[in-house]
Amino acid sequence: MGRKQPKSEIRDPLTAIAMADAFREQAHIFIQHIGPETDLDKATTHAAGRLGQLMASATTLALAIEIYLKALRILVGMNPSSDHNLWALYKKLPQQLKDLIEASYNKLNSEERTDADGVLLALYGGPMTEEVLQQIKATPAPNGGTDLKSVLLNAGDAFVTWRYLYEKGQPGKIQLFEYGYKRLDFIASALREYTMNGIAQPRPDALKGG
Repeated sequence: MGRKQPKSEIRDPLTAIAMADAFREQAHIFIQHIGPETDLDKATTHAAGRLGQLMASATTLALAIEIYLKALRILVGMNPSSDHNLWALYKKLPQQLKDLIEASYNKLNSEERTDADGVLLALYGGPMTEEVLQQIKATPAPNGGTDLKSVLLNAGDAFVTWRYLYEKGQPGKIQLFEYGYKRLDFIASALREYTMNGIAQPRPDALKGG
């Protein structure tokens, strides 16, 4: 059940942006270290030596996106919601605004790059034997789309998933978790752009609900 808002409570999108920027900056510490790597397997190997940074980065980038989305919702006159799911927060934004955000994201996503765009983390609830390692290597990676909707759906519960990853091991089961930081950061950039536009020009046509 969502938290009831006191009648006197003021929602400040500018403060929300400052928070989101700070969380995103923390996420970039890990991303910038892995960023130059061009091979997914090598990037994943590098990430394995920085497990804490990986989980913190995935958690804080998801939280930054969540807060940008809630700032946008405030700007268009919507309830910011207590939900953490990224797709649930995004999908009810005004269509005209979503079209602009997706155009900005698509432009970033279409640029040619050679660096890896994410890493995979394998979680196994049991002793790590050579046989298990071979099974992990044979486990197919998640096959999600690269459009904005697919990325948000795949990472919808990323904040909760990565924050509590230490609780998610299951006896004898291999689980793969994908952190697609490159495209998530593209989404963060697009959301921030239109959040700042909304603050500079309060409730412009592009930010009004239908």
